[in-house]
Amino acid sequence: MSGILIVAEVDGVVVKPELGELVTLAGKIQESVGGDLVVGVVVGSGREVPRELEGWEIDAVHVLEGDGLGDPWPEAHSEALAQLCAELEPDVVLLAPTLLGQEVSSRLALRLNSSLIQGAMDVQLRDDGLFARRHIYGGAAVATVAAAVGRHVIVPRPGAYERAAPSTRSAIDVLRHTVSLSSTPKTRFTGLTRREGTVANIKAANVLVSGGSGIGGPEGFELLQEVADLLGGVVSASRPACDAGWVDSALQVGMTGKTVAPDLYLAVGISGAIQHLMGCASAKVIVAVNKDKDAPIFRASTLGVVGDWKEVMGGLRDALSAAAR
Repeated sequence: MSGILIVAEVDGVVVKPELGELVTLAGKIQESVGGDLVVGVVVGSGREVPRELEGWEIDAVHVLEGDGLGDPWPEAHSEALAQLCAELEPDVVLLAPTLLGQEVSSRLALRLNSSLIQGAMDVQLRDDGLFARRHIYGGAAVATVAAAVGRHVIVPRPGAYERAAPSTRSAIDVLRHTVSLSSTPKTRFTGLTRREGTVANIKAANVLVSGGSGIGGPEGFELLQEVADLLGGVVSASRPACDAGWVDSALQVGMTGKTVAPDLYLAVGISGAIQHLMGCASAKVIVAVNKDKDAPIFRASTLGVVGDWKEVMGGLRDALSAAAR
């Protein structure tokens, strides 16, 4: 086979939503690549194939089964995928921009002796190789990178591509492969600890109301939560607010937090350091509220409001509440 292999990640029996971004990217480059478009999914022994995989415009699903493959174990996943690539010989392998996808992609590219581009945007395949854009220097600049003709492993930047929706297609070949690790692992999976309690998934939210150090303390996030609830959104935060313990660190947006791509990103009391902008630059609309008219966040925003955040957000809450009656 020549063509594109998309690696779908699963959490239990649920396919992670980043698959939609990979399908969109594959659709943009498939004409240049040619060949088949298939999905590979790594699962544990005896696990069911997630039914969501049956609704995509793909040619086949390859299920990799084996001991230890049901765990988020990068070494085992990369070897299983390397074995699949040896059989299928895809021209391009696409992995999700997740913690597991980032680590597996590095190991897989090394095993395949292929090029690797992480954080890729505007991917193009031409006769003289692969070209893509990616952020460098902590997001202060964007570079165009090139890889020579050959096999490519690509991880797109989170939110760089719209998430495609499954189609009504149902007849897809599902091929199962039993994988045995061929070498003694250098690492081992010891366990997975789930975070206690319920924390909102900011990466899945269409609306984010994000607070920074300008909020002044944890009490201010109560007003942000009210506005987020009225907008059908989720509260997030910058690193200073998380480091201060005002909100859970799982809500952090930025280079050392999560990269998000909501329809609306409402930045309140956030100055706009480049490290934070790296995490929200893919938002469709950024609205900034800050009392400092020279704050860097305004240069990245679609709309900016200069003023006291309590007055602005209090007024927005009241207006939204009145409209909802």
